[in-house]
Amino acid sequence: MIKAVAAVAILMFCNLASVVCAKIIPDFLHSQLWILLLILFCWGTTYLVRMVIWLIVGKYYQLSYIYPFLGINYLISYLIGIFVWHETFKITKLAGIILITIGILVICYSRNKYNSIKEQLSDG
Repeated sequence: MIKAVAAVAILMFCNLASVVCAKIIPDFLHSQLWILLLILFCWGTTYLVRMVIWLIVGKYYQLSYIYPFLGINYLISYLIGIFVWHETFKITKLAGIILITIGILVICYSRNKYNSIKEQLSDG
């Protein structure tokens, strides 16, 4: 379970990093080329890292178990949007994020998370 949490944490970081890169790219379109290329390189690197981690995680865990954990990104990106980019706070968005979080908790306690029965038995 710890490996899954670490993998999801890395995936969430990569997702958020790529979103931040995409958000700031328009600000640097008219500046020096090396800054834009550096941002594009970081953006592409995060996608590459995500792809490799998905291949590793998919080998051990069912996609229907691990993928919903990325829904936590909605909460994190909403908070970043409010506090960093001063986006507007809406109670309806917060309510939706709370529903997503409840769904993640339900999935977290599901029994079918591994790809094989052997791994289910070793989890205890």
